[in-house]
Amino acid sequence: RIARYLPIITEMIRLHDRFDTQIHAVADPSGTVPANGPMLLPDRDLTPRERAVGELILKGHSSLSIALLLGISIETVRVHRRNLYRKLSVASQAELFALAMHGTAR
Repeated sequence: RIARYLPIITEMIRLHDRFDTQIHAVADPSGTVPANGPMLLPDRDLTPRERAVGELILKGHSSLSIALLLGISIETVRVHRRNLYRKLSVASQAELFALAMHGTAR
C-alpha cells in the first residue's frame, strides 16, 4: 500500500528540502540573498536585513511570515519595512513591486 504513495512522499521531501534551503539563505545573518534568483531591489544603501525583508515581501510573504522566517519580531520587520520604503522612496507595497519589476517608483 505505501508504495503507491511513494511518488507523493518523494516530491514532498524534495520540495521541503528546496524550501528549507531558501529559508536558511534568507535568514543568514550575513545578509546573503538566496542564489536561486537575481536580487530584485536596487542597491541604495540597504542593510542586509532590509534587503532580506524586501526580497521576502516581493516573494509574497506577510510581515508575520517574514518575522518567523528571520527569527525576529513583527515590530522589527515593520521597522525594516519602513526604512526600506524610505530608502527606496516608495510609499506602498505596490510601489515596491513596480520598482522591482520596472525600475520605477515615485
